[in-house]
Amino acid sequence: MQDEIHNWTGGAFVHSHNRIEDELEVQKSQGDVDESVADLLYRYTDGSMTLGAISIYLENIFGKTIPLTDTQHPSYILHPEYDDLPDSAKVEFYNPQAIDATIDLLSKCMLERMRVVRRAKQLSHVLTGAEVDILSPKGRLSLTDEALSQLDYVTCSFHSSLWKATGNSDPSKAVCLDTYNHALTNPNVDTLSHPTINIPLDVKMSMTPQDWNELFQLMSEKQVAFEVNLDSTNLAFNNGRNLDRALLLNALNHGVPIVIGFDFHYPHDWGCYPSPRLVTKDKAEKLFHEHLENGSIDRLLARVLGNIYALKQLGLQPTDILNNGQGQFVNWLRKRNQL
Repeated sequence: MQDEIHNWTGGAFVHSHNRIEDELEVQKSQGDVDESVADLLYRYTDGSMTLGAISIYLENIFGKTIPLTDTQHPSYILHPEYDDLPDSAKVEFYNPQAIDATIDLLSKCMLERMRVVRRAKQLSHVLTGAEVDILSPKGRLSLTDEALSQLDYVTCSFHSSLWKATGNSDPSKAVCLDTYNHALTNPNVDTLSHPTINIPLDVKMSMTPQDWNELFQLMSEKQVAFEVNLDSTNLAFNNGRNLDRALLLNALNHGVPIVIGFDFHYPHDWGCYPSPRLVTKDKAEKLFHEHLENGSIDRLLARVLGNIYALKQLGLQPTDILNNGQGQFVNWLRKRNQL
């Protein structure tokens, strides 16, 4: 199983939400971290494994170091329990009077996180980045262009809670696709992640693959990637109405690069137990062996393989995937002037 999965995704473990406590503790004690935001960086708590821990975990699975993208959500530094705040509370940070200052703060913190990662020699395989939110129908993003331009890898996503926090109502089909068009004209955006997951269900049900032709033409011209999201998309489900399967083929036919994204947050999301709240690098080896012994690793790999088999049924080969094991991913980023 490991060999086949590596063949498809071993070029980079893309779309991973991780923590930085391992590196932050050391660098903060040495005075290397910007004091004005040092404590805020501890609020990047989406996910449970530090970058060092997930690196060790993946190395145990594949027997080698796997490049990975650090794609944390910028907004988590706004409040210690940000993810659990109701939408009405998030408006505080994103209303018209506050939004510019909010985006400036998010950008300052994300750039300092980037510097923490880049200073850590043991994380030389990590591509610094972010999963930015689309905040308006005109494609405004949750980081400044200046910040985005300094990151190695940027994926953008629609999340309904932040969309509503900025005062927007549920988008129609036309608004949704037009918003994606605006966001992807930003030259710093490399990938559109899980584009069908968080839009209103009635909008998704009304869409046809052909509705996306204009967007896919833009993505092809700019070589912006379309993500196959393994956390929230089940390509193996096929009753003739799986929009994600149809969109994947349409994107491929338009010459849009395809990336497999894990959207990895917590081990339990992938059937892996125990799933501690925080896994630092000194605990990663032990956790891997627990998961190996209780069958969690088999469940994780089987879930990934299920989607890979679906890709094969659709006629795709590993060479159709940017982050296959052949080094295409980094070369693609270099061509986009991200590295």
